[in-house]
Amino acid sequence: MHHLAILREPLPEMTPPTIRAARDQLGLSQNELAQLLGTTGYTISRWETGSQPVRLPRMLYWALRGLGWQPTAQ
Repeated sequence: MHHLAILREPLPEMTPPTIRAARDQLGLSQNELAQLLGTTGYTISRWETGSQPVRLPRMLYWALRGLGWQPTAQ
């Protein structure tokens, strides 16, 4: 598949449960994930509780995929 076609694939919504499930699947703590993403554990916590929306959900999706996350069919 051409790389541009991959970028156009529909992405799962980066909801709080999706973010938590991704982190759990990767076996990371909030602080560990935060360090890998260049943010804080507090931000990860807020994403997972829904108190702060993810400003760049597509970037988060691809970063998690790059870390080895395999999204489940929804």
